Amino acid sequence: MKKVLVSLTAITSLILSGCVVMAPSYHQPPPSADQAWKKSGATLETLRADLQSCNYIDNVSQINKTKFEKQTQCMKNKGYTISTKPYNAHNCYGNAPAMCALTTMK
Repeated sequence: MKKVLVSLTAITSLILSGCVVMAPSYHQPPPSADQAWKKSGATLETLRADLQSCNYIDNVSQINKTKFEKQTQCMKNKGYTISTKPYNAHNCYGNAPAMCALTTMK
């Protein structure tokens, strides 16, 4: 009986761990602007200074489409790139970073 219980526990653990591995990482918060924007050779201080010079507001609930497009273009003009993959409807809610606007603004 003990071997059966151990076997069932092991099988259940494997099944559950497989579900966790296959499920998308909805619990992962989207990266903030200073984590997401990348530029070769840029330090964190340089990045933050550039965000400030672009008047970058990193809160989706505090910007509109025009402001979002303007600040995004400003960062691109400074040579920065950003991956939009971490931003999706499952982790962009509440006081989410500005790039979450991609999931809400059309």
